[in-house]
Amino acid sequence: MLAQHPQLALVDELAHSNTPGSRHTKRYQDVLELLDAGIDVYTTLNVQHVESRSDTVRQISGGVVLETVPDSVLDGAEIEVVDLPPDELRQRLDEGKVYLPDRAEVAMMNFFRIGNLTSLREMALRLAAEHVGQDVRDYMQAMHIAGPWKSGHRLLVGVSASPYSANMARWTRRLADSLDCPWLAVHIERPEALAEEAQARLTKNLSLARELGAEVITTADTDVARALLRVARQHNVTQIVVGKPRGPRILGPPSWRRLSCDGSSRTVATLT
Repeated sequence: MLAQHPQLALVDELAHSNTPGSRHTKRYQDVLELLDAGIDVYTTLNVQHVESRSDTVRQISGGVVLETVPDSVLDGAEIEVVDLPPDELRQRLDEGKVYLPDRAEVAMMNFFRIGNLTSLREMALRLAAEHVGQDVRDYMQAMHIAGPWKSGHRLLVGVSASPYSANMARWTRRLADSLDCPWLAVHIERPEALAEEAQARLTKNLSLARELGAEVITTADTDVARALLRVARQHNVTQIVVGKPRGPRILGPPSWRRLSCDGSSRTVATLT
């Protein structure tokens, strides 16, 4: 292909390994070389082979996906979802259109169960939506648009060494689930050094946020409110979730509204 240099190359099964002794170990490495040579590539990829989704796939299916593609390979790619309902895929398996009969029967009893396929289908749709959202953010940054554009919800929660930050992260995850949207956990580093106990608690809080599915961001500033707003605008955040202050409101815009969840106060700032 490099010698013939076509305009377009078709490469099936992006995540698979190549035959031993090949030019590259992994097929996606072939694709990267073709792209570097100026050749466009059409390729196929199942969502369970995306590296950032591998832990979730293992939890859902109980199986370990051995071949994965780094998420960075998909950066800048145009993604098209080939959406196939689980029942139709299982019918294709049953008809021998995917695997030979013996292997198809085992697959339907294990990885290709209805629940697994439904979850994978949702993951594929979310992955495509996230890439569209990134395209919007890249465009806004390139055009110096302050935003936010409310083409979809995007939440941000402040995380600190506070013992209440873990509850805030869990609450934000539940809110993100109800809104069906991504969320960020942001820690603002201040000049003051943290005590050993506080530093350990902060590390635990940030780890929890990652486990809950947040994109974790750390930035430095002497003004927490200013830093949160800066990160929110950079990432097209539509709502900021913070703990309700005991005294006057730290940000204080008139659009703040207070929500109650599990008996604890929460504050949501809607960016306008």
